[in-house]
Amino acid sequence: MRSTTMRTRSRAVLAIALAAAFAGLPVASQALPERSSAAALALATPTRATVGLPLLGERPAGAPILVAEAAPERKDTSALRNARGLRGFVRDLTRRPKEIDATAAANLLRAGDKVYIPVGQVTSSCVLGALADRAKQPAGGLSAEKPVEIVGLSNVAPRNLFDREGKVVPRALFCGANVRDAIAAGRGSFVPAYFGRIPRMMREGKIPVDVAVIQVSPPDKLGFVTLGPTAAEAPAALEKAKLVIAQVNKNLPRTKGDTRLHISKIDYVVKNDQPLVPVPAAEITEVDRQIAKHVVGLALSKPEGGKPGLLKRAVGAVKRALGCGDMPTFQFGIGGIPDAVAQELSSTPELKACKIRSELIGPGTRKLVESGKVKGKVVYTFGMGDESFLKWMDRNGKLVGRAVDYVNDSAKIGKIKNMVAVNSALRVDLSGQVNAQYVKGEWYSGVGGQVDFLRGAMLSKNGKGIIALPSTASIPDGKGGKKLVSKIVPRLGEEDVVTSNMHDVQYVVTEFGVASLEGKSDLERARALIAISHPQFRGELIAAIDAQAAARKQAEQKRYDKFLEAQRAGNAPAPAAH
Repeated sequence: MRSTTMRTRSRAVLAIALAAAFAGLPVASQALPERSSAAALALATPTRATVGLPLLGERPAGAPILVAEAAPERKDTSALRNARGLRGFVRDLTRRPKEIDATAAANLLRAGDKVYIPVGQVTSSCVLGALADRAKQPAGGLSAEKPVEIVGLSNVAPRNLFDREGKVVPRALFCGANVRDAIAAGRGSFVPAYFGRIPRMMREGKIPVDVAVIQVSPPDKLGFVTLGPTAAEAPAALEKAKLVIAQVNKNLPRTKGDTRLHISKIDYVVKNDQPLVPVPAAEITEVDRQIAKHVVGLALSKPEGGKPGLLKRAVGAVKRALGCGDMPTFQFGIGGIPDAVAQELSSTPELKACKIRSELIGPGTRKLVESGKVKGKVVYTFGMGDESFLKWMDRNGKLVGRAVDYVNDSAKIGKIKNMVAVNSALRVDLSGQVNAQYVKGEWYSGVGGQVDFLRGAMLSKNGKGIIALPSTASIPDGKGGKKLVSKIVPRLGEEDVVTSNMHDVQYVVTEFGVASLEGKSDLERARALIAISHPQFRGELIAAIDAQAAARKQAEQKRYDKFLEAQRAGNAPAPAAH
């Protein structure tokens, strides 16, 4: 009898709660029975906020604004936020985040926390700024012995966040200008990881996340917000975080895809409409334009082999006209060269139609899309640009943001015909090894999706994986001036790391042409790369491979002489077994 009464009471409470949610009436979590159904328990928010409130921005006149105390209660809400089925349905209808200010949000963070911030322009500057202010206070509750670690790839987080005392330090998944000094000084660390594998490592606990601090657009009528220009690893981080804090900013563009998030999955919100940190387009130089012309010529070149028959060509032309043919699909990296390639594609008459599946999109991608040559949806994982670019992204039905473990999946990329991946590098050696992230013994960047897309393009039918870089760089000469150095070097050394190994690189492009490496011997590779190096350094590179060849020959001669000497002495070693 008692069991039946409890079940009846639970159902009644659930029915009242649902009705109240639809009517926009508040329902206190304390009104729930101590023992109730799983669906009713979903109403019990661990943030102690009143649930069942209307969406942010739609609060009835006279309704109280929920403002937390300086140090709001903090509990692990991941189980509730990740709930599915009926419990998730009820959560979406009834649970709403608690509204606090940036200082209170920063006070939610504890010493030793792993705090996730997303890549790109969805970094919450107001919350991180409040955290930087807290770190300066002797009584702020933070210490260098157990610092707050900022986990992420963001290159727009404020530099003053990483204080000299080491109370807040980067645990960087990408090494941008804002974290290089801190890491070089030992106040923080860099985690080498393929971008496409980061979500999996988060879900497996190899990259732990305690708190996620994000920035979102205001909710729509159904309660959905978006992460603006970034999907990337955010879905996995939000899934694993014990607490989610979001800055709600009307300046963030509304986007489609995996950027979409229901507001019931956020614990605390900070309303702040500050302008987004702009990321100006990279300056495109004349050298970049020359490289772009070579890249486009290579990308649009026909595969080697016999000429297709008339019928096959006709069918191909019809498919391309309908937007379903074997047109090239492009991926662009970051910097002036990828933007120059996109712009060159938009104006070249040889390209009639193409598709885009890219880790990053920027102003160059926008120009290519606006040329009308891009068919289907633009699939990306994050975008970066200036205010004009972000406005272009807002409610743009052409764009679909997907999680990075989908976009950068080499197996999926390999199933796309004519995949063309264009990425940059710092240095390439004569074997084809690529350094794209390390300069003079210090971390400069990260691997990103370079290897993911190079391997995917290699798996793709008629695919092309391209490393594009200027042949030279200008660096300080130590005397107050500048000197020119070659970016194609005999061998990567102690001041380098290998980002992409020689087996993953099909093509290297400079302003002097294209080096095709696949299927070539080590000496043939070296000659191909020397041919596209700057003429000023070709003599040095030729001398280097000649010296290597001479050293090999000398070593071989020494081994042979030793063998003859042993043979004369009657104790020649037995031939090596193979």
